[in-house]
Amino acid sequence: MSSTFTDRQKDVFAFVLAVAMAESSDPGDFRRRFVSYMDKAFGFDDNQMSPDQKDTALSVSHIYAKADNIYHKIK
Repeated sequence: MSSTFTDRQKDVFAFVLAVAMAESSDPGDFRRRFVSYMDKAFGFDDNQMSPDQKDTALSVSHIYAKADNIYHKIK
């Protein structure tokens, strides 16, 4: 199995994340915690990441951005 996400997979993940945001009792707090988890998982400094880590962090960031857009449409 490839470690790369397809566009369809990213869209599905983004939708599920958007629904989780919408169903959260405090969407703002949920989003802050999600970003905090991203920072803990991938770190703050791109210079200290391997190319694979950078790709993964960028992919997660794009999924989060898509989820945020979907959230604002459905909320």
